[in-house]
Amino acid sequence: MPTNTYYNIAEKKQKKLIEVGVDIFSKNPFENVDIQMVVNKAGLPRGSFYAYFENLEDYYNLVISTLRTDRIKKVSNLAEGFKGNLFDFLIKLFKYDIVQYAFDERKLLLTHYFRFLQTRKMGCLEGTIYHPSQKIGIYSILASFKTGSDQLDQLDGIKKASLIDYAMTIYLSTYNVCVHDKMSESESLELFTERIKIIEKGVK
Repeated sequence: MPTNTYYNIAEKKQKKLIEVGVDIFSKNPFENVDIQMVVNKAGLPRGSFYAYFENLEDYYNLVISTLRTDRIKKVSNLAEGFKGNLFDFLIKLFKYDIVQYAFDERKLLLTHYFRFLQTRKMGCLEGTIYHPSQKIGIYSILASFKTGSDQLDQLDGIKKASLIDYAMTIYLSTYNVCVHDKMSESESLELFTERIKIIEKGVK
């Protein structure tokens, strides 16, 4: 989280720092960005950066928070009234992501965020909007769907949490492959459907 010093600066300056981050992290994956790139583009003294943020990941989390808020809202809208099971919904969500970001100038921000989630802590989604520890996030939406297995749906949340964590890891990796390989919408959807159906068959 940013320091109190960050929240004490003018709102216009806060907004500029976020806009700079959106631009930089849309064009570069997290591991290719350093603090010098940020301070140069923002016209910010290096010392001020450390007065506002603990490190680069702290800054990245602030920048990506705008994407998280928007994403939770979009997933909630897609889930409203949906009648299928968890796997059907993930296919619908994947199609939305592929179509929505195909021509969006910020699509690489989402792509790089997915890559960041996939690689940080060796793939663990802890602390993200996909993890059950988050009070406000996407996990609770996904957990509300049936899996197609009465036995699994009646168990405590631990096994279902593991299933969702695994399914989202497949989701993130497949999305990144599709974008990296510049696959068409139909090719992307076919690949993800094939992968997610393997998990569904394993559950049943």
